[in-house]
Amino acid sequence: MSSKFLNFSILCFSTVPFVISNHIENLVGGNRVRRDTDFNQNNNRLIPDEYDVNEPPPTLDGSVVYVNVSVLVLDIRDIDEMHEYISMEYKLKLFWQDLRLQNLTKPEEGFTVLSLTVLKEIWKPDIYIEHVKSIESPEILTKPASLRLYPDGRLRYSARMTVTVACPMNFKYYPADTQLCDIDMQTYGYQTHQLRLEWDKTNGYEYAARLSDMVYVSNFELDMLGDNKFALHSTSGPQGQVSQYSGLRFTIVLRRNISYHLLQTYLPSIIYMLVSWLSFILPLESASERMGYCVTCLFTLTSTFSAVRQSTPIVSYGKILDIWMIMCIFFVFLTLVQHAIISKVRRTKIRVKMSRANAKKRRNCGENETSFTTSDAVTKSNDNGKKTHTTIYQKIAKKANLYLSLIIPLLFLIFNIGYWSVIIYVKIMSV
Repeated sequence: MSSKFLNFSILCFSTVPFVISNHIENLVGGNRVRRDTDFNQNNNRLIPDEYDVNEPPPTLDGSVVYVNVSVLVLDIRDIDEMHEYISMEYKLKLFWQDLRLQNLTKPEEGFTVLSLTVLKEIWKPDIYIEHVKSIESPEILTKPASLRLYPDGRLRYSARMTVTVACPMNFKYYPADTQLCDIDMQTYGYQTHQLRLEWDKTNGYEYAARLSDMVYVSNFELDMLGDNKFALHSTSGPQGQVSQYSGLRFTIVLRRNISYHLLQTYLPSIIYMLVSWLSFILPLESASERMGYCVTCLFTLTSTFSAVRQSTPIVSYGKILDIWMIMCIFFVFLTLVQHAIISKVRRTKIRVKMSRANAKKRRNCGENETSFTTSDAVTKSNDNGKKTHTTIYQKIAKKANLYLSLIIPLLFLIFNIGYWSVIIYVKIMSV
């Protein structure tokens, strides 16, 4: 009997702590849920019962509702040139006034922070971003956004978001190009006589859309063109009636740094050109060595430019970098053709009229009476004093090699003056 009573006592004392702890957790959790519910109910109780969420806020003078917008770009996450997208993180602030919500907070508090669930219970502007691919929120536990209500009925919505939008790009002057990425924010349902978007300039800055000082992209110089407004025209009205919708635009300016291609493309190709021109100083008799220089440089340029093409955007039109590649290959090929022609000229057979004594002598030796190579002509013609007739092709080849060794580099220099003048002009105009 005593042993059973002892076991029952041990069982009771061992279960009591668990029961007490569960009860405490239920109390605390219930209080937490009640506090959250009370907070949301308190925010919802701020909204008058007669409030119509579908009706735009009234104004003092009966005019349109103005929504002030400010944007602070915090980071440029990615620039996808292949697919023409740009991804950025920015802080967006929207300000508007709803007179139906005035005097609902204490003036001494300045403003009241409302729960984001209140957005379902109040009117809000129907703003969207044009040509957006995705909108993400860098949240951990809760969305990084806030809603404030001021005593005069003004509301401020602030949020951080990562937006990926389409950015049509023009690579005609690549790698000296400048890309303009327009980000448009528009109203969807309310026309300009009902709602208008305006840039907010009450924050002390010159522009309402601006870049953070911490934004940095290695291959580009960044700038922003902000404070642009436009009206979108649509024929969605009845009987083809034209409707106007308010919109705001800020532009991200991407000026490409050309220093990468200066070191990786332009400078090596110029060195290869100089190496190919070293063949001009070789003797004319070394035709194979002269042509071997050019063939090696031609293959090297081709493989180098093939590697460059893989890292550049693929478009259907030519880029200014493609012009440089083609012209470098053309000048090396021109040097190669020049060496081949000069070598052919030097080995051309000539026909000269010889005296009967020399002709008889050649017949006795079993040689052709009038045909011999240029080198033979030098030797044979010295006997009868007709050297000027027999070495004319050698002189032509020698002079042609001299002149072309000056003309080809001069043409490449003229091309460089025009090419780099265009690039400098494009860079200056982009600024």
